[in-house]
Amino acid sequence: MAQQVTLPDEWVEFVEQHVRGGGYADSSEVVSAALAEMAVRESEGSVDDMTPEELNELRQDIALAEAEIARGEYYTFDSSPAGKEAFLEGVRRRGRELGRQRAANLK
Repeated sequence: MAQQVTLPDEWVEFVEQHVRGGGYADSSEVVSAALAEMAVRESEGSVDDMTPEELNELRQDIALAEAEIARGEYYTFDSSPAGKEAFLEGVRRRGRELGRQRAANLK
């Protein structure tokens, strides 16, 4: 069921920027993506809902990530169409490499 939504001017500009940026075909895709992200956040709960063990694990994961960033071990994602294709090609290349390695180990 389609529904028409009225947005304040600042949100209209925000949506239009994302469409102009090429990441979305139209304003409906931007709003749908935002609502999907909101649904994910709500389904995951918040830090307040975490057990002490889960919170400790999260803190450890954050510390590991911060250490990786400090060592320069990160990737800056380019969300342009060319950047997305380059990223996917890297994933494909790495997958082929792993496949060759596994095949060689089976021999």
